[in-house]
Amino acid sequence: MFGDTEHTLSPSCHEQIEAQANYGAGRLLFFQDQLRGFISLSPPNFALVQRIKKHHGNTLTSSLWRMVEALDIPALGLVGPPPWKRTATNADPCRYFIRSTAFIEQFANVTEHQACDLIRACSSYRSGGPIANDDVVLTDDCAQKHIFRLESFYNRHDALTILTHKNLLPTKMAVSSVTVPTHSSVIVHL
Repeated sequence: MFGDTEHTLSPSCHEQIEAQANYGAGRLLFFQDQLRGFISLSPPNFALVQRIKKHHGNTLTSSLWRMVEALDIPALGLVGPPPWKRTATNADPCRYFIRSTAFIEQFANVTEHQACDLIRACSSYRSGGPIANDDVVLTDDCAQKHIFRLESFYNRHDALTILTHKNLLPTKMAVSSVTVPTHSSVIVHL
């Protein structure tokens, strides 16, 4: 890259250059405004990732990445080895940990390792195709629990996973006392 080797280019600088290149390439290949319009027509799921791939003529990985980035809801994408393959002790569990802006703002506490543990818990071994399809609960930075849809697909090279926000987990309310007035309304004291 630019004549530099791993000895002359620090890993952090390499990551910055790669991130900028990926951002620019994504804007050129997916026409962000058109992609947002395309995404808004369907619920965000793996079937939509496959339609984006076909429509834009790109890979599943880049289609997943750009869809997650373009979503206005909390969403998370992971690309890496299938959950049944172990990575080296200090290695990152995934090649790519992709988060929507809304996810970063609300779920900064969710780590790559936690997300990979969720996939490991929900997935089944298959030689290819869908390996996970489940609802999971994530806790946001304000300690509120949210339901996410987790879908994972193994293309025989990588597991591609998307988690998309469904809704807030309903909280149970405890009623400590009920006072029934003489008129028709009911007052509940919590």
